[in-house]
Amino acid sequence: MNSKERWNKRYSDCGSIPQAATVLSENLHLLSSSGRALDLACGRGANALLLAKYGYQVDAWDISNVAIDALNEQVRETQLTIVPKVMDAHELSDIINSYDVIIVSYFLQRDLFQWLHAALKPGGLLFYQTFTQTRVNERGPTNNDYRL
Repeated sequence: MNSKERWNKRYSDCGSIPQAATVLSENLHLLSSSGRALDLACGRGANALLLAKYGYQVDAWDISNVAIDALNEQVRETQLTIVPKVMDAHELSDIINSYDVIIVSYFLQRDLFQWLHAALKPGGLLFYQTFTQTRVNERGPTNNDYRL
C-alpha cells in the first residue's frame, strides 16, 4: 500500500474533524488579523479551518484525496477562504516568500525544512508539531525516521 492509499484509508475511517494542533491553538496571540497561510499535510483541515476563521486566506494541501474531499465539503458549508488541494509533499515546487504562516502537524519530512523556510515571508511564523523519539504514549509512527 503506497502513502496515498494508506492515508486515504485512514481518513475514510475517520469521523469528525480533529482539533487544531496545540502549537497553533495555544499561540493564536502571535498571529496578525489576516494574511496568507499554508496548512501542509492538512488532513481533514482542522488547522486550516482555525486559520481561516481567524481571517487568513489558507492553502490546505494533503496527499489524501479523501481528506481533501472532506475539507472541500467543510469549505462549501462554511464559506471560509480555504483552497484545498491534493498535493504530494515530495512534489513541492519553488515557492518563495509566499506565506505569513505555515503550519505542519504530525508530518515529518526532513528534506522539506529548507523549502518551508524559503516559502515563509520575512517575519513569517512556522508552527510545527510532531512526534518525538521519546514516546509518551503509543500514538504516532513506529519508525523513528518519522519522529524528531
